[in-house]
Amino acid sequence: MKFRVVRCLAAVALLVGLATSAAALEVSLGDEVIVLKTYEGVKPASFPHRDHQQFLSCTSCHHVRENVMVIDRCISCHNETMPNAELNSLKAAGHGLCVTCHKKVTAEGGAAPRRCSSCHPLEIKKH
Repeated sequence: MKFRVVRCLAAVALLVGLATSAAALEVSLGDEVIVLKTYEGVKPASFPHRDHQQFLSCTSCHHVRENVMVIDRCISCHNETMPNAELNSLKAAGHGLCVTCHKKVTAEGGAAPRRCSSCHPLEIKKH
């Protein structure tokens, strides 16, 4: 009987611990729409972040360092201080990743914007 009570109390403690841990792990999905712009602010891109979360993993765009996903402004690394000329600007990194992916998706029969104005509208409206 005593062993049964101890096992029951241990199970309850484990469940309470798991529930508390799960509640503490709050995950931010980020903004619904992110405006990507250079320091100069020329031709910013409207990135429908939430829409992309429906079919891409976070690490498709966000970097991982030491097994931790890094969520930072793209331009904090993709700038003139980066030695790789193909990635040393937000424009180069964005076009390299986004345009390449959009071309691949449409080549496979999917729908993805291919016109510049689809991502770089004259006026960006945040939702």
